[in-house]
Amino acid sequence: MSNFEKTALNDEQMNKVTGGTMVPRPTESGDTLQSFCDKINAQNNWNVKPEQLITWNNLPAGTDKDAPLPAATVLKVYF
Repeated sequence: MSNFEKTALNDEQMNKVTGGTMVPRPTESGDTLQSFCDKINAQNNWNVKPEQLITWNNLPAGTDKDAPLPAATVLKVYF
């Protein structure tokens, strides 16, 4: 059996990750990037931020985290 030490990545390190597990998640009516993050973080004990969703999904840099998203938009979420 191998002995590996697990280390949590900080936000700067996470933004540089090019691999990992991607989970496509559809939005619901009325979701914003912020409410979407709040929901998936509560469900999965993750720490996803709107800025990460913007990067991971190639959204424009100035995307408003509080603007409603179209229902059934599928966002990529990495963990």
